[in-house]
Amino acid sequence: MGSRGKKSIKPLSEKCIVDRLSPLPDDILHRILSFLDFLDVARTCVLSKRWRDVWMSVPCLNFDMNEWDFIKWALLLRDGSEIRRIHITFDEIEQLNWLLRFAASKKVQELSFIDGEPCEEELEFPRLLCKTLKSLTVHFKNEITIRVSTAFSSLKSLVLEGVVMSRDAAEKLLSSDCVELEDVYLEEIFVGDLEIINISARKLKNLTIKNICYCDGFTLARSFISKLNICAPNLVSFSYEGPMICGFAFLDTVSLQHISIRIPHIPSACEGLEDETFLPCPTRFIGLNHAKDLTLSSRVVKYFAPTYFDPLGITFILDNMNYLKLGLRRKVDYIEGLINLLKLSPNLEALAIRFTQVNVSFHSVVKNGTFFFDSHCPLRVFYFRFDSILGYNWRQREVLYCLVIFQHFDIQGV
Repeated sequence: MGSRGKKSIKPLSEKCIVDRLSPLPDDILHRILSFLDFLDVARTCVLSKRWRDVWMSVPCLNFDMNEWDFIKWALLLRDGSEIRRIHITFDEIEQLNWLLRFAASKKVQELSFIDGEPCEEELEFPRLLCKTLKSLTVHFKNEITIRVSTAFSSLKSLVLEGVVMSRDAAEKLLSSDCVELEDVYLEEIFVGDLEIINISARKLKNLTIKNICYCDGFTLARSFISKLNICAPNLVSFSYEGPMICGFAFLDTVSLQHISIRIPHIPSACEGLEDETFLPCPTRFIGLNHAKDLTLSSRVVKYFAPTYFDPLGITFILDNMNYLKLGLRRKVDYIEGLINLLKLSPNLEALAIRFTQVNVSFHSVVKNGTFFFDSHCPLRVFYFRFDSILGYNWRQREVLYCLVIFQHFDIQGV
């Protein structure tokens, strides 16, 4: 038999190289280019005649302000096509207000300013931009003041970090005139002497607030002078982490499922400075009964103790709540706060407790409940299901829960 002929291998230079990108329709090319930095997008114009004008109509733009001269030139050269999103990473603010005016002229829908440095200038949002924006993210490493000319009537998502918010800006960003607003995330927001923060967006579903504080002279140990009023019938989840404020009022929040309130523990050196002018509970926490699961830090639990709690002023029972997750310290005020919370929770099914001290003895199995220790966490965790306890009404069970805790933990001050 004759030997089988071998196929010749063509050198790489002789292979037919097929351009599979250029034939794609513009909308697909735009989608691909929207993931690139704008400078790289502009460089595609040298690939072929097909690409020469594609970069000037990309609807989603990602900028680094270090190339500002080129960016401004390229923006002015654009055709009349839509700009849907502008994402900017920057160190200086000098050109941001020009960009805001440009974004307004193009009716931009999504705008992100990331990693801005502190400055004395203000961000001024034109009226037209306030009407067209659907998503706004402003992240500064320190603080910047924002000025708003009218309510954001089309805004769905709002993320603000490191922003000084005046009374006027708060009213326009969080009012009922923001008819489409669904998600709000606020962190390191400075509100000055704003006594009442009203959030009344009817479509709001998720609200997260972290470290809202004074512009000047803020002391963690003292109660913050502001009160937070929330009127949002579609709100599902609320999370607050920061200084104690004068009160939380959940009004018309019938859809509320999850509430998390975490107040930092006061350092021992500041305990004597703690403000004694607190409103009594539950005046401070109006509307907690709307939630089905509730998470409270140890300092919040303490405010349900008799020292702060006026039993004659009880205005709610936590009858909707099934799950309660608490931080707890092994001191009498905290345990008394826990007892009052249990008194208010007739339909509680599960309780999770995280003790902030680690010198707590544990049993692996307890009748009608289970203890377990998370070895990856320095805190102790107590988990107990109540639906397995039969033959007791809810007030009898409340006493039993506390006896189980007292039996297995060395409570200081009891």
